[in-house]
Amino acid sequence: MQNDTKDINYYLFPSSLLQAGHMEWRLFSNLYSQTRFFDAAGRKRALSSRASYFTEIVQWSYGISSRFNVGIDMLYKAVSLDPPGSTPLAIFHSGNNTEAQSGLSGIGPKIRWIPFRSMPRLSIQSTLYFPVKKDMEGRISGKPFLEYDRLFLWTQINMDRMLHPQWQLYGGLDIWLRSDYTFSRDRFLLSTPLKLIVSYFPGEKSALYFLSEWTPSFGEPLISSYYAQSGLGFKYFILDQLEGELLITSFFLGKNSGAGKTFNIGLRYILQRPRKP
Repeated sequence: MQNDTKDINYYLFPSSLLQAGHMEWRLFSNLYSQTRFFDAAGRKRALSSRASYFTEIVQWSYGISSRFNVGIDMLYKAVSLDPPGSTPLAIFHSGNNTEAQSGLSGIGPKIRWIPFRSMPRLSIQSTLYFPVKKDMEGRISGKPFLEYDRLFLWTQINMDRMLHPQWQLYGGLDIWLRSDYTFSRDRFLLSTPLKLIVSYFPGEKSALYFLSEWTPSFGEPLISSYYAQSGLGFKYFILDQLEGELLITSFFLGKNSGAGKTFNIGLRYILQRPRKP
């Protein structure tokens, strides 16, 4: 395999697609934990336990062309309710008892494309997750909520712009649409996360970035809940085709939502098609 600086730097950009014939495997681990929450008035309230949620995203993607990629995603999730004084890592020792549950929650195909040739930094990705595990909401078992027992259509609209050879501004709009198989209007759930990322490239294989996100959920009243988080991240190509990522965020604003923190680790491997001599 061959690689060069241009290829490495290209894949650090959030809006980048795989080139034709390239494949990508990605693991992204997210640990969210909270001991407080925001009430309906936006005030922080203490919880009687520590609620922790772990999500593992496993992704495979393939470049049909430089403007169209396909792939498949899998979601593994875990939830645990532990004493307030415990650590977030307690979720990894909780097992599958009445205060915890875990399992493969969803699997689904995805497509990613650049709709306009004249705007190569604008991309759209859509993934349709089918629920796998039964009773993830805990309605029957009485276990803590893990995930909605519904179809989940996740659409991401991404766009970035170079402000300077070492600085980049990224903006993204996500559309989270959930529904059961009846598709009745009152069974739809809609959230629209808005993201802003400012990245600095200290070298040709690395990126430091600041992330800010606001996520409203719609219901009764119009915006039934929301949260805002911000954090710092770092990406680095450990090898020519292996990227590592670290990200820590904190939820500083909300309504009917958690007031916790996230700890994230990502690995991404890009298998490139050999170049012709």
